[in-house]
Amino acid sequence: MTHPLLLTMTESSEELQRRLQHETNARQQERLQRLYWLKLGLVRSRPQITQLLHRSESTIPRWLNTYRQGGLKQ
Repeated sequence: MTHPLLLTMTESSEELQRRLQHETNARQQERLQRLYWLKLGLVRSRPQITQLLHRSESTIPRWLNTYRQGGLKQ
């Protein structure tokens, strides 16, 4: 059974989309993409994100914890 990802985001979908369009760093673009998909409800679980971005299962929770601790600044 897959558990849904729970993440509280203060950024609006419009702000995330704007930042995504203007970001030039590929790593940051990928992270913003994850947030944007979560904000829109397009992905709801870690396996969905890992499959779409071709990342390991351990990468997603590590990155989400970093976001939880410091937001987009981290």
